[in-house]
Amino acid sequence: MGNLGRIDYLDYVRGGAIFLVLAHHSGILGPYILAFHMPLFFVLSGYILNVKGRKDERFVIHFKKRFNRLIIPYLLFEALILLSSIILHYGFKALQLEDVYHIEIGYAVRDILLCLESPRYIGAINLLWFFPCLFVADLLFFFVKRLINRLFKEGEVHAFPYFIIFVALALLSYLENKFVHIRLPFTLDTSLMATSFIALGYASRKLVDKIYNQTKSFQLGYVIFGLVGVIFSVKMNTGLFLMFVNDYGNYFYAMLGAVSGVLFFFSLIFLLEKILPKSGLVYLSINSLIFFPIHLLILTFMNKIFTYLNISVNEWSLPYIRVILTVLFMIPCIYIINKYFPVLTGSKKVLKY
Repeated sequence: MGNLGRIDYLDYVRGGAIFLVLAHHSGILGPYILAFHMPLFFVLSGYILNVKGRKDERFVIHFKKRFNRLIIPYLLFEALILLSSIILHYGFKALQLEDVYHIEIGYAVRDILLCLESPRYIGAINLLWFFPCLFVADLLFFFVKRLINRLFKEGEVHAFPYFIIFVALALLSYLENKFVHIRLPFTLDTSLMATSFIALGYASRKLVDKIYNQTKSFQLGYVIFGLVGVIFSVKMNTGLFLMFVNDYGNYFYAMLGAVSGVLFFFSLIFLLEKILPKSGLVYLSINSLIFFPIHLLILTFMNKIFTYLNISVNEWSLPYIRVILTVLFMIPCIYIINKYFPVLTGSKKVLKY
């Protein structure tokens, strides 16, 4: 497995994960996808950090890179969403249709800056938590990795201490969730769980590479094993894996479902690699940071319109219609942002380093 192949299949996994997000938000297999699709992104992030083998850099430089990549797009997308929400708010108000689209602007601005979900803002704020969460988790993992590098020989990657970090941070997340009954700003609570999955991904590189090089029959076995774990955990869990509000139901079954789902999805991508729509998955992977906020805005508005018009669509087909319409609207949006507003992709420096 060459380096090029490795990057290719990482794009397939990330592109597939993006499609899972769209499917879940459209109403397809909700609790089963929800059980693992966000942990999958953080595990993948940790795995990529291991693959790239980045040299140690000063914290200030690392902070600026991640701020440009994640927080600048978060703030700009939220500003655009808020602006469009205000326009819609006053437009519907002029038509005396406040029930269709209504926001409380002051609360929206406050919750955007604090990175908290807002019940008073019908926008995408509830689901853009991923940007600041990944930012905070990445910074936490920066210090975890630096500490482990000092304890062990430089240049070697020891999986065991990262597995210990995974367990320790998951336990700390459980204790925080059990005894602290308020949401912490800037996703500080959710980031504990996110950092644990980054550590798991970082520790799992050799295991993932081994699965990639296994025969198809072995990969099928991992797919079945992971799928059974997801179904079992969802059936047994007393709640849902709601990472964006830091609520996981029963922690044991939540973690079992998350780890099983990650194993299932990686193995599934490896198993089906030769027949996957590779160009489409790579397209989704490359544009993942654009896809997150834009598809949420499209779905939010689409759902409001469907509800207001009382459109009668067969229950089984409505989620698939949402997926198709969202993809059709997404393509020109991605093109326009890449061409005219690259700062929204996190690829253009705002803070210099």
